[in-house]
Amino acid sequence: MFLSESKKWIYAPYDGRADIVLQSEIKRDEIKKKYVAWLSQHPEGL
Repeated sequence: MFLSESKKWIYAPYDGRADIVLQSEIKRDEIKKKYVAWLSQHPEGL
């Protein structure tokens, strides 16, 4: 797990995947748009 106090992010990689915890829904949506190609194609986003 990696923490960024300056960006207020948590990055938790595991078994070829990763979870990212961001400080707000707005920031989440920005990152989601920027890295849309990295997202799962599963209908539920899993």
